[in-house]
Formats: sequence, structure tokens, C-alpha cells
Amino acid sequence: MLAGDLEEYSCFLYLPGGKKYFSQIANMKVRELRKHMYDAYLEELMAIIDLDDFIKEEIEGKGIVVIDEIDKLVRGQE
Repeated sequence: MLAGDLEEYSCFLYLPGGKKYFSQIANMKVRELRKHMYDAYLEELMAIIDLDDFIKEEIEGKGIVVIDEIDKLVRGQE
């Protein structure tokens, strides 16, 4: 089987409804399902993660330094 062979296959996905929406079963192709699952995962992840803290920890943990006013560091003595 080659990569991409399953993209056109249809499958069913149960979409639970929230307080405003009804639950439904959707029939979609694998390529559509992949995008839907990615969006749902991203939405759930963003609800859990405090983005400001996450970015701060990533920057501090990887040793990335952002210099706001680099011109003051490289300017010669006047």
C-alpha cells in the first residue's frame, strides 16, 4: 500500500454535542477526518495550557535569549 492510499476512504465519526449543539455522526473521508481531529486536539490543548507560561518555560529551558534593545549594546562610546 502506498502513502495516501487511504485518503479517499470514508469513515464515520461520532461528534458529541456541547451544551448548544446536538450530537451527530458524521461520514467523512480520512483526509477530512485528519483535519477535524487535528483541530479538535488543538482546541482541547489550548484550553488546558496557559500559553504565556508555556512560552516562558520553553524559552528559559532552551536557552533562547531575546534582546530588546540591541543597539544599546553595540553602540560605541560617544
